[in-house]
Amino acid sequence: MQRNKIVLAQDYVTVTKVPNGDFFIHDPGMTVLPDGSYIAFSPLWSRKVSSAIERPKIINNFQIDTIRTRLADKLIVSKSYDKGKTWEDICSLPYAEATPIVFEDVLYLFTQHYQHEGLYFTRSHDGGQTWENAVCVANRKIWNCQTGMVIRNRRLYWCMDEEHSKIAAISCDLDRGIMNPAAWRVSESAAVPYTPKELIYGVGKGNWLSKWPGGFALLEANVVDVRGRMMALARVVMDEYATANLCAVFHIEDGEDGLKLRFQQYYSLPGGQCKFNIVKDELSGMFWMASNLPTNSLNLLDWERHGSYPGALLRKVSWPTTKWKGS
Repeated sequence: MQRNKIVLAQDYVTVTKVPNGDFFIHDPGMTVLPDGSYIAFSPLWSRKVSSAIERPKIINNFQIDTIRTRLADKLIVSKSYDKGKTWEDICSLPYAEATPIVFEDVLYLFTQHYQHEGLYFTRSHDGGQTWENAVCVANRKIWNCQTGMVIRNRRLYWCMDEEHSKIAAISCDLDRGIMNPAAWRVSESAAVPYTPKELIYGVGKGNWLSKWPGGFALLEANVVDVRGRMMALARVVMDEYATANLCAVFHIEDGEDGLKLRFQQYYSLPGGQCKFNIVKDELSGMFWMASNLPTNSLNLLDWERHGSYPGALLRKVSWPTTKWKGS
């Protein structure tokens, strides 16, 4: 029986394109500038798998050592002046990560040359056309993509993950400057104490779509301020996605004893197994969240046995464009 073609998200605009099938766009970031223009950052990652010869000799980085070469990554900066209806590429940068921050009319960018390389920031004073050299403000092997942050008492709070297994809180004294290493503090890393056996279905034991060590990952935390209490809600990949819709909640404390992070609980969160982004509505005090619901998390469709599981599809298909819906 022939299946009817289903068209999804047909109302879209193209922000930018990959040059060829050797690249894909990883974790794009986007924000609105003070003049009302939109700016988007699209990291181009190489699909090429690492080899002992091509691996950078001076980089000790688990992403490069175990996943891909990452020698030709770059960041495409695109801009829209009509609220997302049309876009143009305005420059490219030699980075692999991008999370924009607008503070007091200045555009800052968290970035890295390689994922989990360190905490780097750069800035632009002309709306993203030109950029200063990136500054390493903390030499820790940590990373995050565009997730929720909090600014409280002239301090910026965010979280980073360490090798996708632990997270750390970071804080910047904004009066001393985002580009100033002395303005930053990084907490000790924290992890979940253990995984209850009752939450394990057993999919990870079959090495189905195996990507995370032991089938577990802790990463991409959002920081929220709820009535003066700061918490980090982190994505949890458990048993290779078989246990979905959970996040890990951490409590953030910033006092005389320094910046501290401690695990509080697992909590039910729609799409907690994948990237999610939480933003606060300042008018109502409520929160908005964009997330991804699970698909075949228990492998009931036997994708691996039929040779058509998502990992295989990713190796066979080249996605030519990043498509975001304009407003």
